[in-house]
Amino acid sequence: MAAHSKFPPSGSGRWSVCTASIGYIEANQHLIPKIDWSFAERGTRAHDAGAKLIKDPKASVKVDDPEMLATSSAYAEFVRGLIEPDDRVLIETKVRLFYQPSDKGTVDAALINPRRIYIADYKDGVGVGVYAKENTQLATYAESLIRELELVEEVPDSLLVTMAIYQPRDMGDPNPTRLWAISRGELRAFTHRIAAAKESIVRGEVVFKAGPHCDKSFCPVRGLCKHYGAQGLEALSDEPVDAIIASPRTLTELVSPESINRSQRQRILKAKPLLIKWLEEIENQEVHDLMSGAPPDRFKLVAGKTNRRWVDEQKAADLLGTLIDPKLVKPPVEPSVVSPAQAEKLLKGSTVTDEFKASLSALIEKPEGKPTLVPVGDNRPALLFNPTEGLSKITETDNSSLI
Repeated sequence: MAAHSKFPPSGSGRWSVCTASIGYIEANQHLIPKIDWSFAERGTRAHDAGAKLIKDPKASVKVDDPEMLATSSAYAEFVRGLIEPDDRVLIETKVRLFYQPSDKGTVDAALINPRRIYIADYKDGVGVGVYAKENTQLATYAESLIRELELVEEVPDSLLVTMAIYQPRDMGDPNPTRLWAISRGELRAFTHRIAAAKESIVRGEVVFKAGPHCDKSFCPVRGLCKHYGAQGLEALSDEPVDAIIASPRTLTELVSPESINRSQRQRILKAKPLLIKWLEEIENQEVHDLMSGAPPDRFKLVAGKTNRRWVDEQKAADLLGTLIDPKLVKPPVEPSVVSPAQAEKLLKGSTVTDEFKASLSALIEKPEGKPTLVPVGDNRPALLFNPTEGLSKITETDNSSLI
């Protein structure tokens, strides 16, 4: 996919339904909280490793994470196990997007023979499960690849097209393989609405529509969008959702719990996940404003709490082992070495020299806590953000409290 594609396949599940979302995101770029790209960078490394191992299972793959090597190897084994003798095997192949030929997407793996086309997409994510059935991103890759094939050969409408998501780290589903098998003709019909949505966006004929796609595609303006918030707020009101959105009120007035009948209560409970998610997005937006230089007003940012940790666990274990039973320093289960706080308890009653204290303190650090949103009445000092200098630092020097 092009780095700055206006119509990215990864967001097609959102913009093909909420056609107004692309313009709304563009108009509010300056208000969008900073995105953590570390997960995407990890995914890129995992894809690179998997691609090398598909081509050569004995290839030397350099990764700094044993889990990444294991899951990338599992993905490679999954793909290699699908290869048939007469397959054309395409790995990490660039294709022009069928609805926007000026942009490109990447097909992770494709296996092609006269009997079927098999497309596999590797997902490295942990928290959000991704499924193949009616997955617009996966369908876009399949349709784009097939249209390029059709430039040089015939692909009958009856040909089986199997699309697979392989997500080995999904905490919510132990089965890493998710399949969607349809005919080539059915795929064309399914992807027609994606192209139609793109054309309507180009013409300016757009609508807002909130739903599960907001979260699945990680829409960056959920904390700003009243349509997203109205999904949960409608459970707190007997007004229709359109009336809630049109209302000048910031929030729907809440009624007392005892006046809510059982049907209303169940409706509210059903909306609980949406309300929680919406409140999280609202909090993220307030954090973004404060980190962009807005002065504290009712809420402020403070340094989050963190625990002391060892700079070098092995050196700490060796030093502690001179006064404490090594079996207590390195228990047979996690953690591999007792924490500084646990070591403090184990050292009580021992004769500890000043030299030992200094050596141990040098092995301890207290990481900086993640900025946390709290009411302005909180006793902790506020972290103030200057756009040119960043967050002011709060230094804590409590290493000596260990002993």
